[in-house]
Amino acid sequence: MQDSTLFLLQGDFKQASSLLQQLQQMAAKTDPVVLMAESALLLDHPDLQAYPLYILSTEAELLTLTIPESVTVLNYSQLTDLLLQYPRCISLK
Repeated sequence: MQDSTLFLLQGDFKQASSLLQQLQQMAAKTDPVVLMAESALLLDHPDLQAYPLYILSTEAELLTLTIPESVTVLNYSQLTDLLLQYPRCISLK
């Protein structure tokens, strides 16, 4: 079990600056971040590059961006396994 917190970014893209600000106030640079729904469009945002990043395969398939090797692509089963590894999970919408 991990001591860190898993963050799920699920907000609308138009709320990106607010989501990123909340994340920076709450998360340590070692806390992993899962980009979901429209938040997947933030994949190449400089403010996220310091965090361990994950993206769902369903969102990754829709992006025109190249997924960096440092980003882990997850299916839903792998996401479930990841969620079970953390005692705290925070969803930012």
